[in-house]
Amino acid sequence: MRVACKIEECNIQGDDEPTIDPDRPGVCAICSRCGDEALAYGTGEKSIRRALMSLREECSRGEDNFYVAEEDGAESRMPDPVVKPWWQK
Repeated sequence: MRVACKIEECNIQGDDEPTIDPDRPGVCAICSRCGDEALAYGTGEKSIRRALMSLREECSRGEDNFYVAEEDGAESRMPDPVVKPWWQK
């Protein structure tokens, strides 16, 4: 199932090592179905994709969803795409 997720910028607590900044910028992806959250360092497109992939890998319900970033004004639950047979266009 295709599930839209809310993306928020956040600060992620780093390790206790002195070389790592204690608060690093990151993104948080929040599942619109169950509220699960996944974090990723960075605020770019790759970081958002990583957070969405983490949701897929760590789903608390054991579902195998395809997570996408929710766009402004988009519904939180998007229907599965309709796949037509190859002979129909």
